[in-house]
Amino acid sequence: MTTDISVTLKKLIQKRYGLVTEKRLVFTESETLRATDILDRMVAAGKLGRKSGGGFYKESKQGGKREFWPLDLKTMEYVPLQGTATVDAFIKEAKKIKSLPERLRFMIRRGVEQPDDRAAALVAQTLLPTMAYAARRLPEIADSVEDVDSAMRWGFAHELGPFQMWDALGVAETADLMRSRGIAVPAWVTQLIEQGEASFYRDGAAYNVASGRHEVRPRDERAIDLAALRAAGKRVLGNDSASLVDLGDGVLCLEIHSKANSLGGPVIEILLAAVEELKKDPWVGMVVGNQGARFSAGMDLNDFGAAVQMEAWDDIAELIALVQGAFLNLRRSPKPVVTAPFSHALGGGAELAMHGAAAVAAAETYMGLVEVGVGVIPAWGGCKELNRRFIAEAARNGADVMKGLQRAFENIGLAKVATSGLEAKDLGYLRPTDRVVFNQDYLIGEAKREVLKLVANGYEPPPAEKQCYAIGRDGIALLRVGVNQLAQGGYATPYDQVIADKLAYVLCGGDLSSPQWVDEEYMMALEREKILELARDPRTLARGKHMLETGKPLRN
Repeated sequence: MTTDISVTLKKLIQKRYGLVTEKRLVFTESETLRATDILDRMVAAGKLGRKSGGGFYKESKQGGKREFWPLDLKTMEYVPLQGTATVDAFIKEAKKIKSLPERLRFMIRRGVEQPDDRAAALVAQTLLPTMAYAARRLPEIADSVEDVDSAMRWGFAHELGPFQMWDALGVAETADLMRSRGIAVPAWVTQLIEQGEASFYRDGAAYNVASGRHEVRPRDERAIDLAALRAAGKRVLGNDSASLVDLGDGVLCLEIHSKANSLGGPVIEILLAAVEELKKDPWVGMVVGNQGARFSAGMDLNDFGAAVQMEAWDDIAELIALVQGAFLNLRRSPKPVVTAPFSHALGGGAELAMHGAAAVAAAETYMGLVEVGVGVIPAWGGCKELNRRFIAEAARNGADVMKGLQRAFENIGLAKVATSGLEAKDLGYLRPTDRVVFNQDYLIGEAKREVLKLVANGYEPPPAEKQCYAIGRDGIALLRVGVNQLAQGGYATPYDQVIADKLAYVLCGGDLSSPQWVDEEYMMALEREKILELARDPRTLARGKHMLETGKPLRN
């Protein structure tokens, strides 16, 4: 049956484009998508969403903390969160499984074998009909499973699309499970299974419903597949946490693939080796990027926390200096280095992204210097870079350096995070000249093209002379007044004040009696000095521990 919505949509498209393909506009499952009386009751009660005060959830302040209370669908009132031991245990157990395919198999199996486990049952009752529905829409909305998976991954930031999830669970087994629950499986899937096919994807090819076979699509040269290059023997060097991959045309790629792409010891080892390898022939430049879930979550807090607990201060200082030097070498390399941030580029990840000759960022990029949340300040050149980009730039152009200082201080002190590549430009984490790419599949390829473009244009590294501007004690005094006002207003905790004071000291270039130009090494030395002071404070250890345990910052 055709819904009123589909008729209206068809008319609109006919009016605009003058043609229409019937099979791609008629919604054949109006019952599947029908509205329920719950929505009617919510509308009648004025529960229309956040702007009306609440929808399915309502924000509530409890003891100074923000909570989101769910709507009781029977009483239509908002109620406190009511977790259960069973639900909490299921979630904790699922979180321990790092591989998404393995985690999916665990959750579906639990939902089938233990139907009384409400959390697991919910996963099964949600995923199975969703995957089957996606299959029933082919070839109505698309011919290839790849189109649907790409739409779901790009549009909703899913790690796997419905057919990729189905592959992970097993095509035949999952189809049998769907049928046992009365979920309709389309004929083309049944035919695929009867032909002995075990998956929707095979040897780089995706199943096309219209042609009835797996097909490899022509790939744009920008759609570089790092995993395929590694499988083809293009890995120059590497370990379990990072690799150096040959992209062709003399361009290397430093690929991080550690847990959360954090910057721990093994990654730093390959980073240092990459800097040395880049000096050799035939390499002309390097891309820093990967195709995991995120660019980098920053410093490995487990490594840092363990060193702090052992009070290995000399080792910490040596490590910070080592990474600072590596990042500075990337920035000053005579061969261009282009970074390719995407998804999360936070803390040390943002600092890494800021030290290239240029950046090509994904439109979906969350980028920021968030170190204050764990009780420290940026120490791998983040403070230095914001001084160079805001304060020194203002001094160079005869603008107000205090405004530049305030901008840099607020970015770090308030842990401002850009919610897109374009906003990252506004916040100064990306340069105005850096590019933003909307198709993330092209990110590495576009970064490679940027490297070759810089080479063709006769790339020259930035000068090593004094690039930063130290305002000195006048700037520190100005920032202290502002922080004191925040503390008196209840917006800053006592330890926030301690961190802010050390941040002010670094951004202003120390307690100098008069402003002067300084080099990048000078600013980085101040970063090392102040982060070591903060690391020795037990309140920093408390913040780091809390972040590792809860994923949230501690305000102590």
